[in-house]
Amino acid sequence: MAAITRGKVQVERFAAFSDDPDAGNPAGVVRDAAPLGAEEMQEVAAAVGHSETAFVTGPIRRHALIPIRYFAPDGEVDFCGHATIATAVAIGESVGHGSYTLSTRVGPVAVTAHRDGARTVGTLRSPATDCLPLDEHLAGPLLDALGESAQDLDATLPPAIGHGGNKRPILVARSLQRLATLAYDFDALQRLCREHDWITVHLTIATGPRTWHPRDPFPGVEWSRTLPRERLRRSSPATCERTPAPPPETAS
Repeated sequence: MAAITRGKVQVERFAAFSDDPDAGNPAGVVRDAAPLGAEEMQEVAAAVGHSETAFVTGPIRRHALIPIRYFAPDGEVDFCGHATIATAVAIGESVGHGSYTLSTRVGPVAVTAHRDGARTVGTLRSPATDCLPLDEHLAGPLLDALGESAQDLDATLPPAIGHGGNKRPILVARSLQRLATLAYDFDALQRLCREHDWITVHLTIATGPRTWHPRDPFPGVEWSRTLPRERLRRSSPATCERTPAPPPETAS
């Protein structure tokens, strides 16, 4: 685990969904954030620079809700999956392995941490999930920002809005090549996300009945990994192995 100190705030850094510290989704965790106000948390998250940093704002107890907040570099978000599992690992390595329950803005989220050889593995049980059709008038601007067209999408899986703590559009491409060569307008996607309260945009491809290859223009909350084609939702626990990531050269 790598940690930095900004003022009197210690930030632990993790790489999620990967055994390689230079891969996966990076997340920051502050385990002792009770003295911090929202503005201070925002400053720390902006300095850290990861897509999300988690702040544990109350005591860590096994049989009581543990309050937590999540901040992106430019604002607070309701929930973040990979930062939640990073928090589970941080708690497991510092307080003890086992089960805990985090109190998030989307409700209680159960997490666990256990030892697997030399590493700690964190799991979470997702908040309630849902999937609704994407409004047709939003599909055009979204495809334009992604540099895609309706012909590039899988016609058997129409565009949808997924919800697993946060809202995000889910688009399913027809071919892996389109996913690999994705070129998008970040500013346009960011505007759409802010206008419609989306946490990210998710472009994926189904290469088999239960195999998905996601591509996320905004690395953050992950969505589809291994899911049945017939439903874009997750109801089982998500397990991710964590390897701590080194910090960048500067924290400010």
